[in-house]
Amino acid sequence: MEWNCVEPPGLTTSFEELVLKIIRTHDSGPVYNDILAIRSQVYKIPLEDARAKGDEYSHHYCAYLDTQPVIVIRATQAKMGELDCEAYLPAPLITAFRNKIASTTRFCSINRKAMMNLSTIFLQTVTFDQTNQGMRLDLIDVREDMVRYYQRLGYMPVSGSFFIHPHWKTRSIVMLFVADLSLDSAFNPIRPTIKDPLTLQELAPYVRLCDYAQKILPKNQTCQCLTNTSEDTTCTLLEMS
Repeated sequence: MEWNCVEPPGLTTSFEELVLKIIRTHDSGPVYNDILAIRSQVYKIPLEDARAKGDEYSHHYCAYLDTQPVIVIRATQAKMGELDCEAYLPAPLITAFRNKIASTTRFCSINRKAMMNLSTIFLQTVTFDQTNQGMRLDLIDVREDMVRYYQRLGYMPVSGSFFIHPHWKTRSIVMLFVADLSLDSAFNPIRPTIKDPLTLQELAPYVRLCDYAQKILPKNQTCQCLTNTSEDTTCTLLEMS
């Protein structure tokens, strides 16, 4: 079954006379097939390898400009099954907030630079849809060179979370977005719709964030605290290798 997602109030959904439509679906049907096709194209893998573990219990989103599929992502609610790379995510946080966590993964578009503005609206709509289902925390693994992009959206890096992704073999860092109404982020348009937010203070007993969590890391730099799990590590800036 497929659903046309309702965009957050006030968002523009038409571009140069093209209409943006975002659809949520499950792991079958024509929209899911479009999602697999984009994954195959972006990841440069055979179409038959584009289906991923966890697809069967995740929500899948596809953005269309008129009839052309352009951006895709999946959202896995922790209460429905194992998250992507869950072994590397902060277990105490998942245990405490499992019913409020939706992890977004497999985010890709046919032309990342050209779709940057659309991608923000797409992510706002996906987040709006998931918060309407009770989700308040997005816990994700991020490729190291994408950390600054996600920070600009409002995601925060988890201290000591560096790992090598077991599937993609990329240098990765765990990040989170929390529906805390006091924080400024790209998701400000959905804040008025959240009646029972989750706060950073509530997360504090279960996860340690990088000292730069609410600041944009300098270009081509990361923090020592991300790769070191000791409690007294400070955020010494390092050049990304």
